[in-house]
Amino acid sequence: MGRVRQKECDSCHISSKLLYRVQIDSSQQWQFMCPNCWQQVSDNNPHYVYGGTWKAKKRH
Repeated sequence: MGRVRQKECDSCHISSKLLYRVQIDSSQQWQFMCPNCWQQVSDNNPHYVYGGTWKAKKRH
């Protein structure tokens, strides 16, 4: 049974069980975005880079 964790979206600051690790601007800094914010920053963004998915419930 996995452990459950919490993390905030770096954009809207709301806790989410699922966050996407992304780069969204020329700073190349990694940020965690909830699905709602991720949808807004990923569309037509030349700086967008996907870096994985963070989940509240880990397998181990």
